[in-house]
Amino acid sequence: MKKKDSTEEDFWDKLDVETRRAIEEGIEDGNQGRDCEAFEYLRPTYGIRPSRNPRVKEILSIEPFVIKALWTDGIVRSVDFGSFLQEYAEKEGSIFKKILDRNTFKQAQTDGRTIYWDGLAEMVDYDGKIIPAPLDFCPDVLFQNSTPT
Repeated sequence: MKKKDSTEEDFWDKLDVETRRAIEEGIEDGNQGRDCEAFEYLRPTYGIRPSRNPRVKEILSIEPFVIKALWTDGIVRSVDFGSFLQEYAEKEGSIFKKILDRNTFKQAQTDGRTIYWDGLAEMVDYDGKIIPAPLDFCPDVLFQNSTPT
C-alpha cells in the first residue's frame, strides 16, 4: 500500500505492526487464491469472532413456506419459514407477513449468500425518496433455523 500524499494522515500508518502483518497475510492469501477471511487475521487484535456457518449457495426447491437449499458446505438443508415466522404472521403490519403469502413465497431467490424476496421491503434512498428493497434474512439466522434433509 502506498501513501497518497505525505501530508495526509494515512490509515496504514495508524495500524500496529501485528495488524499490518495480518492484513498483508490476508491479502497474500487472497492473491494466491486461498480461501480466507480477513476477520480470522484480525480476531487476535480486536476480538472479532466471524461466523463459521455456511451460506445459501443454491435454492433447490420452493414448497409452501419451506425452502430446500444447497449450502456452501455441500449439505442440503430445509428452512421451514411457516414455523419460523409463525409469530410474525399474526402481528398486524409485520413485513414478514408478506412472505407467508403462497404466491409471494414462490418468488424467493438467492444471491449465493442468503435467501431474499425482491421488492418486499422499503428503504429511503440518498434523496430521501422511499424505494423498494429486497427483504432478506441474515444467513446465520437461516442456518440456525434449518435442518439437514
